[in-house]
Amino acid sequence: MTSLVIPQLTVEGYDVVAPTTVYSPENGASKGYPPRTATLNAQNIWDEPLATGIYLFGGGCWVRNATQGDYGELAVVDKDDVLGLFAYYGLIKGVDVLELRKHLRTHYFPVGASELAMEFPSKSYVPAGLYLREIYVSTATSGDAPIVCTHYKFYEA
Repeated sequence: MTSLVIPQLTVEGYDVVAPTTVYSPENGASKGYPPRTATLNAQNIWDEPLATGIYLFGGGCWVRNATQGDYGELAVVDKDDVLGLFAYYGLIKGVDVLELRKHLRTHYFPVGASELAMEFPSKSYVPAGLYLREIYVSTATSGDAPIVCTHYKFYEA
């Protein structure tokens, strides 16, 4: 007796031959941002607006002067009601922020200097007008302020 093997296909209709590899017909790119100095003993937030839509699939950062308990997060947020969901959630444009997805949650950094590389198992579409939000929580009350430098990997929509 013969077994029938039905191939798995991606959403785009391509054969899945290595499920851990992200394939996209769009052009791959990476964008970095200048190093930023975090405020000690505070939650630091930096928002990067997207002028065009992208398929986000990873990124990374380096950190200097981290102390015990410092951590970072990465999210996609809507600050300008681009998706038209503010009324549904009772949010006020110009005041509130709607967090749509958190790609990196509470990643603790080792004391001193370190680097982090992220690659997601799939790509996520992020429309133009939304923001990539970087969050760094500093727990130190004195000493040198942490310095954070981030980059993103994406496919151009």
